[in-house]
Amino acid sequence: MKKITLFTTIFALLVSMLTLTACGKSEFALTESTPKRMTVTAAKASKDAAFLSGSLEVGSGELIAMSADLTKGTVRVEIVPTAEEQSIDELPDLNAEAILTANLHSTDQTSGTVPAGRYMLRATCLEKATGTVLIEVLPDPAASRRQDGERFEDTIMIEGMEEPVRYEHIRNEALGFEMDYDYEMFTRVSEPDRERFISVYEAPADPWNYLEITRSADSAESVAAAICEELSKEYDLLTEAHTLDHAGACTYIEASVLKGTDMMADRLQLVTVIPSADGCLIATEHLSIESSEGFGRRFSAMLNTLSVF
Repeated sequence: MKKITLFTTIFALLVSMLTLTACGKSEFALTESTPKRMTVTAAKASKDAAFLSGSLEVGSGELIAMSADLTKGTVRVEIVPTAEEQSIDELPDLNAEAILTANLHSTDQTSGTVPAGRYMLRATCLEKATGTVLIEVLPDPAASRRQDGERFEDTIMIEGMEEPVRYEHIRNEALGFEMDYDYEMFTRVSEPDRERFISVYEAPADPWNYLEITRSADSAESVAAAICEELSKEYDLLTEAHTLDHAGACTYIEASVLKGTDMMADRLQLVTVIPSADGCLIATEHLSIESSEGFGRRFSAMLNTLSVF
């Protein structure tokens, strides 16, 4: 059975629901939709108008915040878990159980935490409404106050399945960052000029799969250029802008294809250059091609918890 991404499926649903809920000057719709921010707009929306749409992505250490700006009426917002992929023959269940619910009136504000993952938004007019409701994914202040060495549990999505993860929060004063790492899957090797997180299945002296974090006093732009120059000797590179949940805008460099060929390399390097006030951090994922999917997803989740100071 052909598969499509959740985004495509939800987009199709959104179009159909807009047809049902928008009529003349009456509207109840999702007018802004990004992985971290959505806006529900009501213009003389009738009671019981509803839709299910969007794709919110919530990472470790984040929460969902909702704020209303309604001149009239009440809007119910529900956050509904969803799978990574969905059959082209199926639409999402309009009656799926919500994991977080809020009834918002006037200038109400609220927030709540949910496990890391991908979610849809279901909105319903409880009474005729006009105005907007903003839904945002933001850093969780409680999570940011974790102490060095504190351990906790979370979940991540791997190959469309939710998987529990046990994290330890670390703070490296010398390198100027803090983050959470999966202590069951990786061994932390801390040195004065770097941190490494090595697969527990490998010898620390000669690993294939590990994440290494170092610091440079040079600018992120110059470091990214130097890394590209060096890696391009062996690989055809993919370079693009990237955003980490807590560290912001950065540069992503993927070295996975052997130079001048269409062949994947046996050993991959995925580099994220993260700007800081006095230089930058360089996070390099070293991966074997066989392990790149699983370890790559875990490294990505870890990096999304990283913040610089």
